Amino acid sequence: MPRTVRCCARQRAGGKQMKQRIERPHARRLSLMPLALIAILVLVSMALIACDPGERVTIENRTDQTVAVFDNGNQRNLIAPGDTARYAILIFERGTMTFTVKNLAGKVLASQTFTWEEITEADGITIVVQ
Repeated sequence: MPRTVRCCARQRAGGKQMKQRIERPHARRLSLMPLALIAILVLVSMALIACDPGERVTIENRTDQTVAVFDNGNQRNLIAPGDTARYAILIFERGTMTFTVKNLAGKVLASQTFTWEEITEADGITIVVQ
């Protein structure tokens, strides 16, 4: 049930003082309007950030074996023979990022290290494993 704000106004009617109730149910809704606008702006901002494709790293596996992809030493996933994997990197602030591709026996087949500036200038990085 909506909360109403009541105030009193004194009126003279026939020589008597009377209290008149003035109900303003819209007063509460007006106070919620700025909060609703802020919430909408936050949601729109989050949607725009989520739509940012970032910079792309593409790894092509042209070998006849499954390979494992590592990002700064952390395994990302496996790529089947002949498949391609794409990774979107939004940003990293310091230093470099290294993508390493290994076969399932642990032998390094390809490795590339780059800075954020290098990946943005190149408009993405492609690593081909042969």
